Amino acid sequence: MEYQEAVNYCDTHPNVETGLACGRCERFICPRCMIQTPVGSRCGDCAQVRKSPVFDVTAKQYVIASAAAVGLGGVLGVAWAVLLNEIGGIFFLPGLLAAAVGYLVGEAVSVAANRKRGLGLSLVAASGVVIAYAVSMATTLTRPGGFRFDLVDMVFALLFLALAVYISVSRVR
Repeated sequence: MEYQEAVNYCDTHPNVETGLACGRCERFICPRCMIQTPVGSRCGDCAQVRKSPVFDVTAKQYVIASAAAVGLGGVLGVAWAVLLNEIGGIFFLPGLLAAAVGYLVGEAVSVAANRKRGLGLSLVAASGVVIAYAVSMATTLTRPGGFRFDLVDMVFALLFLALAVYISVSRVR
């Protein structure tokens, strides 16, 4: 006498054979439908997968974080330009100022969004740093004798901008 196993098919994908059933409702599931939980394999309905509240940012929080990024970016841009023009001859000062601007903008966005995280807030923080850099450049351009075009200075300025963006994004991602 030969033993024959019953062939089972996934409830969601009826053309896929499976031997796996949900640990709660016992519906048949295939590996594509399976969600591994601490208590075993479950179907999508039983697993109740939810987004982490840390990454659940509301529209109101985006608006508040954007306002913080724009406002602080403008203020820090002016301070950035003034400090660079007054005491910018120190070798490492521009890098420290860029890092400080990135940290402050990123932290302001994080606090304004109630310590939430995510790609959208990263973009908001990066935009705040770019605004600070643009205000700094505009403030420097409007000063008498301010801004001289030197390729090396521009390369370093863009590197410091990249540093500031990286630091601000790291605060909210």
